[in-house]
Amino acid sequence: MDASGVVAIVGVVASAATGFGGVWLGSSRATRTARQLAADQREWTERQQIREHQEQAAKLFDGELLTLMSRVPQGNDLADNVRVPLGTAYNELEEIWRRHEILGDEEIRQRYFTLNSLIFMAYNDSVGNAGQELNLWPLRVAYEDLRNALRGYLLREPPAQAALPRSTEVIALANPGGTWAGVRGVFDYLIDREVQQMSQPRRPPA
Repeated sequence: MDASGVVAIVGVVASAATGFGGVWLGSSRATRTARQLAADQREWTERQQIREHQEQAAKLFDGELLTLMSRVPQGNDLADNVRVPLGTAYNELEEIWRRHEILGDEEIRQRYFTLNSLIFMAYNDSVGNAGQELNLWPLRVAYEDLRNALRGYLLREPPAQAALPRSTEVIALANPGGTWAGVRGVFDYLIDREVQQMSQPRRPPA
């Protein structure tokens, strides 16, 4: 066989090898793509299942919270009248939270701690102010803040802005200048907030 024949054979072999390599490479890529799609599908399904589980927990938490807060004093009352229901509510709220802590939403968590702190604070006020009247309106505000966070979570949209700050700031409001004011200090903060909002000029309708 002359040189030209050898070159021709080599060309055919090379062409065949190139074709086979192209088919193998395409098949390999297709396999990897199919595997990645399957993995992505599994991950999406797992995320959806977790989200559905969390939403179910949010609904249960909201229902139990509604029932609990219907028994919690949230207005003006004598310390002696609110002491027992506040102590009971504090323990029950912690138990409810432990059952549904899987929620994992930071805004709900923060607003829960604010309500939790205020109920504990109000209970302590009732112990230290026997015979006096307490204004527990801040508990109502904290409760509404928490329910707004739950509502936003279930609707998958940002919740309404909270009227109260984080629990650490609420505790600071209860202790202005190092003098313990309790729930009254938080009440004064909310009144100041209302006054500031009312004093702001309103934008004309578009």
